[in-house]
Amino acid sequence: MSMQTDDEATRAEQLLRDSRHPSEAPAFVLAVTAVGVVLAIGLFAVFSPAVLGGLLAIVGVALFIWLNFQIGRVRMRAHAVAVTSASFPALQEVIDDVRSRLGYRRRVDVFVVRGQATAAATYTYFGVNAILLDGSAIADLDSERRRSEVRFLLATEFGHLLARFSWWVPARVAVTRLGLQQVLAPFVAPWLRATVYTGDRLAYLCTRDVDVSMNAIHRALVGKDAAADLRPSGLIEQAGSVRQSFILRVAEILPSTPHTTNRYLELLAFIAQVQPADFDRLRDAVSPKAAAVMTQLVPPPTQPVGLPPAAAEG
Repeated sequence: MSMQTDDEATRAEQLLRDSRHPSEAPAFVLAVTAVGVVLAIGLFAVFSPAVLGGLLAIVGVALFIWLNFQIGRVRMRAHAVAVTSASFPALQEVIDDVRSRLGYRRRVDVFVVRGQATAAATYTYFGVNAILLDGSAIADLDSERRRSEVRFLLATEFGHLLARFSWWVPARVAVTRLGLQQVLAPFVAPWLRATVYTGDRLAYLCTRDVDVSMNAIHRALVGKDAAADLRPSGLIEQAGSVRQSFILRVAEILPSTPHTTNRYLELLAFIAQVQPADFDRLRDAVSPKAAAVMTQLVPPPTQPVGLPPAAAEG
């Protein structure tokens, strides 16, 4: 039994390595450096008696934050339905499958609510993570296709958590509650956005099905009723125009989550890397303008070493 557990852990670690977004590592170094500077200044100030009162105030604020988080956790349990094998047995089976595939063993509370703004959202309460799912996004789990779509949706959220270091969460919460998030956002936000991309990649590797993944994204974007009428061509064309907009690129500097359209294109680019045949099939089915956008996602082929360009073309 232990040998099987070790093999599962090894596969999960390999899955995470294969899914890491290229910008995640340098962005994380930038984030840690920025926060480290702020903490170093704070530690230096601690040794000054003049700031003792301020230090006590910070402790008081930390206790107040902790109390608010505990109240938030209790309120969530009072206004949402917790997912268990007794309340949502089919959904719990999908959750267990996702956790097993990703090798995720930390505590995560999953709740189902009605009328949430997004299909899924993740919250952290001093190291304890909770995922809120909109009821319409996880309905109809009778077919294997729907289970695969919900598996993709859940894997994005678990993937985001897996990509982020657990010890980092309390520091990020403290920075936010102390009003320093605007100061450090340009340094921390790039890493947080990169972990979102990593989570999306992990979710795709849990399904390895282009049609299932795309349909799951469409349902998360516009709901299950409108998803059947949504065509990828229009969404890809829109995503291409968003990526080319200088104003929208600037608007993405501070938020911790990327534009939804950028997530869509980044996932397509990852599919082009791991399953180029499926990517080409999807590209052949969209409009010429959308196909041009998708072509830009594919890295140009490299020339063989030592072979002149003319010989390579011949």
